[in-house]
Amino acid sequence: MDTQDLQRLMARARATKGASTERVMRESMLDDVLGAELLAEQAVSLGRAGRRLMERCTAARELAEQLRDSVDGPEREALLQRYADAYRAVRQARWELVVQREAMGLRNAARELDELYPMPEPPRRFQRRTH
Repeated sequence: MDTQDLQRLMARARATKGASTERVMRESMLDDVLGAELLAEQAVSLGRAGRRLMERCTAARELAEQLRDSVDGPEREALLQRYADAYRAVRQARWELVVQREAMGLRNAARELDELYPMPEPPRRFQRRTH
């Protein structure tokens, strides 16, 4: 705890009527420690959700590359289904990250998320048209 923190604690203790300075300082220090731990846990949780989204985006992009190189047939159809499943997993992970961010008070992050975690192409882009 540095000098400014101590001065802040003392000012808070003096401003609190009817409570001992020691008690106010203990409570204030506990609030600070709990606040710091909460912020640390939020950071870890956001990092975990971000990594999960990144992993799912990477998996979907790898399947997209395979689809671009594939030829028509049952193998392509199976690959297309795996890609559709991977795309849904990306959308779910992105939604979970958005909800988590909003719950923490981080709003309007769509543009930031688009830059950090660009969505893969939708599965319909890989479906071949039949004439």
